[in-house]
Amino acid sequence: MIICTLNKLMEENDKTQSEVANATGITRPTLLSLIRNDNQSIRYETINQLCNFFDIDMSELLVYSPVDVKLKNILLEEVPMTTKFESTDEKTCFAVSLIYDINGIELEFDTNLGATKTGNSLKNSGKFFFNSLIYENELKSLETNGFKKDFVKTYNNSINVEGLIKDKLEDANLNTNFKINHYEVEIQAIKNRGNEENVFEDLVEELKSLVESIPFEDEEKKKMFKKISDIKHISNKGD
Repeated sequence: MIICTLNKLMEENDKTQSEVANATGITRPTLLSLIRNDNQSIRYETINQLCNFFDIDMSELLVYSPVDVKLKNILLEEVPMTTKFESTDEKTCFAVSLIYDINGIELEFDTNLGATKTGNSLKNSGKFFFNSLIYENELKSLETNGFKKDFVKTYNNSINVEGLIKDKLEDANLNTNFKINHYEVEIQAIKNRGNEENVFEDLVEELKSLVESIPFEDEEKKKMFKKISDIKHISNKGD
């Protein structure tokens, strides 16, 4: 899988399609095709012109991953209000998570983006965090095949994931007043399924560890820990 980073390069260097076209001689339809990553072939001269224009190496323009990544869905889940929001009369908040197919393995990434009708958790900081759990053997398989977690960011930039998330929020009549200035992708391995009696206990501990590593406020973490404990209690009663 090869991603062209032209869209990100133009954004970082504050360049328009017209400016790039005039300076390089590359036609606007070709530029648009590269921006959308739907170009099936690219001439060496086009690569050379773009690398010279942005003063970069080819590896910065065309990023290769032997592992395919594809966004499958953007989910909105109703959650309790958090302290990241300004005090309002609203009681309904929706958390954003994203489902990816990575080389045939489905991963769900939780994020720190929550939105109401009038506000959202990224409005002030613009810092976006992706977090996912995956079994050890699955992660090892991906890494053996050459997968690197930062490629998810490269892929997200190529598909304008910020715009896709905003479209989803707008359709749900939720606030989209934010700009993602920085984000991190974290993938945490959990133990493979073994003794079925210990699977749930292991998962609870892994969830607690993940919550502890996420840069949420203390009050939010307390709520998450309580929710995990409640689930564990209900499970034990069922046993």
